[in-house]
Amino acid sequence: MFAQHAAKYLSETSGGVMCYLATMIPMDDEDLKRVSRHIADRQGWGFITIEEGLKLPRAAKALKGDEVVLFDSLTALVQNNMFEGGDYRPEYEAENIKEELKELAKACKHLIIVSDCIFSDALIYDEITEAFRRILGHAQIQAACVADVVLECAFSNIKVWKNEADIDIKAITDMYYTLNSHLTYGDI
Repeated sequence: MFAQHAAKYLSETSGGVMCYLATMIPMDDEDLKRVSRHIADRQGWGFITIEEGLKLPRAAKALKGDEVVLFDSLTALVQNNMFEGGDYRPEYEAENIKEELKELAKACKHLIIVSDCIFSDALIYDEITEAFRRILGHAQIQAACVADVVLECAFSNIKVWKNEADIDIKAITDMYYTLNSHLTYGDI
């Protein structure tokens, strides 16, 4: 939800059209439910939606240049490419992700990238899961290199990791907390 609020704030302050770049490719009923929930969460926000789960340049071509793009998510994009067509592709290394992200960023006014943190445990997983974690970590580093600002939002705590001076974090967080004052800890 924080990313939606950030997109709304950037849209209101820059005049950009809000665009949701949906990357999840549903593989089962659970995924379909998640997609339905995401669509419901965006109801009434004014987002236009682009669905592209594999290649960011295709999404970039669909943009006009005035959009505030909420890209949800880098995690799903990596997963889709690693398991394209349902088969594990061990050769996928996200080598082109930095260039693809640059192309996407150039095609819009503002780009917000959502990614998941899957690195905060001490477990050792099977080879495929460890490959996914490694590749996602690499993709996140590349995204941070391309980004003007890097934020982490966890349990409603917002940490600025890159270029705090470039954003009005107080305005974004105030809007987020004001609009979500009814939420309890479990909702966030």
